[in-house]
Amino acid sequence: MADSPKSEHSDGLVKLIDDGTENNFGEFRTKNKFILKDLALWKYIEEPLSSPPVIPVLIQPTTHCGTNFQGVEDTFTTSGNTAEVKAAKIATEPWLKGNTKTITKIIKAVLADQVHLVQEAVYAKEAWRALCSVYQSGNSVCTASIKTNIMSLWCTTGTDVGQWLTSLQRLHGKLCSIEPDSMTDRKFALTILNLMLHDSNWRNFVSGLQSKTLAKQANSEIITSQ
Repeated sequence: MADSPKSEHSDGLVKLIDDGTENNFGEFRTKNKFILKDLALWKYIEEPLSSPPVIPVLIQPTTHCGTNFQGVEDTFTTSGNTAEVKAAKIATEPWLKGNTKTITKIIKAVLADQVHLVQEAVYAKEAWRALCSVYQSGNSVCTASIKTNIMSLWCTTGTDVGQWLTSLQRLHGKLCSIEPDSMTDRKFALTILNLMLHDSNWRNFVSGLQSKTLAKQANSEIITSQ
């Protein structure tokens, strides 16, 4: 996927752009997922390693007075788990550093007026899910509208096939920029086949494409042989 015209990068991540009418969240989500994977940081967003290691509740050493097995009054001391908690905290430090690094990158990639969406997040996965919750639901309305436009753009008698295909491709490109997985290339190709009119106009257009392709192949072979 090519960078959108407004696409920017912030601390290694594609910056989230939102002008109130359109946004690049589809690009933001898809590209940054691969960037974070490459940086070995995606594990802080996707289960099973996105939750912090469990640190046991601290139990302080305590002293009790009572009677021992011989019936003699004695003092008993329970050691608690201070050493276990300390070891668990030390073992957790690398995870906490990785989580902080990840959530910092996400926050830096968010516009100033959208920081409120992630400012309460403690873990990177919470920040990521907060953005998905807001933008995916909002963009679903827009993608549904674009899909409707695509499905209603029939190729009728007298239609300029070249311009018709260009219009479909433009709509499909816009759809994928919002939600990359909303319509695969295969589904889009099948949609084109369903929308086109199988008349002489279409056959002439296809024939022209075939001629151009054959001509390019012939020129390529001539250059290669030279």
